[in-house]
Amino acid sequence: MTGYQTYQAVDKQRRDAVVREHLELVYRVARRVANATALDGLEVQDLVQAGVLGLYRALDKYDEARGVPFAAYAMHFVRGAMLDEVRKSSHVPRGLRQKERQVKAAWEALTQQRMREPTDAEVAEYLGIPEVEYEQWLQDLGWTTLWSVEELEAAGSLHVVDEHEASSPTAVMDRKVSKALLVQALKRLSPKEQQVLYAYYEEELTLKEIAYVMNLSESQISRIHSKAILRLRGMLNRKKADLVL
Repeated sequence: MTGYQTYQAVDKQRRDAVVREHLELVYRVARRVANATALDGLEVQDLVQAGVLGLYRALDKYDEARGVPFAAYAMHFVRGAMLDEVRKSSHVPRGLRQKERQVKAAWEALTQQRMREPTDAEVAEYLGIPEVEYEQWLQDLGWTTLWSVEELEAAGSLHVVDEHEASSPTAVMDRKVSKALLVQALKRLSPKEQQVLYAYYEEELTLKEIAYVMNLSESQISRIHSKAILRLRGMLNRKKADLVL
């Protein structure tokens, strides 16, 4: 065996050992994604396999010199790989995707028109549905949460990780600005909304677990979650528009 072959064998053993050490992390995130999406046909094992690939990708990009713990760094890649797997599987019902687009569009249009957050009654009227039906829409959207996670990360993230390809001075500044805007927007949410988002994204509790902790129903937690994400998205869009102007 040549010196290079020996190096490859040792490196493979090292990488495999790191992956085995973090398998519990992969399984934990897989269970959370499966519980959050609650979609038929989505197997936890499929998510685990995707997460392991994400773990290997994190290993390829990880730089210990940056001082970020590997587990925290890898979380971004593991969760991203799992969300990619869900999207590829196209398990989200078409009707739910349509509701999601309609609600987003309604919030954006009404926010621009009124220069403030719209009320539930205003959104329902814009959509042409009863307010009680709009509340049901929010509940339905709360179970998917795919767009919620993606948009929070795109806006600055609750799990901010500097990647090698995004380390230019301009990219770093944009990331810092986005994070600052997100922190400001989070402070404007109600205490209950902040508690739900923290429990969901930081503590990684399922909606059912959050409902138990807060002594509310799952449907209430789902609506709170969806409304909080809509509010955050609206506030971030307005703040970024102000910066451009």
